[in-house]
Amino acid sequence: MIKLTFCCLATITIIIITMETSLCSILDNTIEKNAETTKSPIIRQQELQLLESLKKQIKAKEEELKKAETINKNFEKMIQLVSVLGQIDTFLTERSRALIRKMAILAEDDDEVLEEELEK
Repeated sequence: MIKLTFCCLATITIIIITMETSLCSILDNTIEKNAETTKSPIIRQQELQLLESLKKQIKAKEEELKKAETINKNFEKMIQLVSVLGQIDTFLTERSRALIRKMAILAEDDDEVLEEELEK
């Protein structure tokens, strides 16, 4: 029901605008432009300039959005890289600690062996 009402209002609006801008004759099926409603070239040119400026603004905003998207993607890649480097750092740190512990145990065993040999 709402869609039908909206369509009817839109159709009526279009008919009213058409009748204001031109003279319609149903009898001989002709349409004549109303001299009062024709726009001057200056107004038409201003409208074109306005449209061009709006197009430029829209293109600028689209380019700005594209740049923002690429920056966001680059930041995401950087965050992933830092995450991977952090995991590598943690792995190397754990391996180094384990290696140092093993070397310390071996060094203690060697000290005990040397002390035993010196006592003999």
